[in-house]
Amino acid sequence: MPSNYKYKQENLETLRTFFETINLENKAVVEFRDPLWWKAVKVIVNTGVAFCSVDAPSLPHRLIAINDVLYLRLHGSNEWYNYVYCEQELQNILSKIKKLKVNKKVIYLNNDHGMLKNGQYFLKHA
Repeated sequence: MPSNYKYKQENLETLRTFFETINLENKAVVEFRDPLWWKAVKVIVNTGVAFCSVDAPSLPHRLIAINDVLYLRLHGSNEWYNYVYCEQELQNILSKIKKLKVNKKVIYLNNDHGMLKNGQYFLKHA
């Protein structure tokens, strides 16, 4: 969701109605960009969707596992789409994920801005 899709009862009701209609249950994941949604996790559970935990600037760095799913997108801790995670950071994230009691765990690395240079793929070293 865009950052201007704020947590409010009207938007929550729109989500709930939409996901009830299409009946995807926990196969749908919603990524919020407004931090207020992290405070509404208990009511989001009732929509049946999975909550997308996000590692990105200006958003809570909290793993949220609801409806038997953990879905994490790594956008970059300090800068959107342009951050190199060191091995220790990834190990810390993995350690936290392993402790969660959910059946489905997904990590999506969406941090590729600047990774293509002159048509060639390259990696920066931390």
